Amino acid sequence: MFSQDLAFLVGSGIVTSCLVLSGGFVPFPYIEDWIAWLQWVSPIKYSFQAFTWSLLSGTDTVGLLEMLELNAPKGVSTNIGILVGVFGLCAACSVFVLSRQREVR
Repeated sequence: MFSQDLAFLVGSGIVTSCLVLSGGFVPFPYIEDWIAWLQWVSPIKYSFQAFTWSLLSGTDTVGLLEMLELNAPKGVSTNIGILVGVFGLCAACSVFVLSRQREVR
């Protein structure tokens, strides 16, 4: 970003969007179709799903996961694997972009 203020604005906008599309505030069946695809790029979605799977799997409330569409991808390990992949991609992109930056003193 060109300035620290702009970076904070963009970052807070991205985090707010990810929170909205995580399925914790608005269940997936109630999210409009034209924006529902953004849930798949929200890392918070995978954290929330891993948390709900670890709490509700093996209980009689598993039907709640299916009703709220919190069952794709299934399992805690799959969600954590996706989060590790997202972290690796972000770290690699950061290293690439920062290595191209000219040093300013």
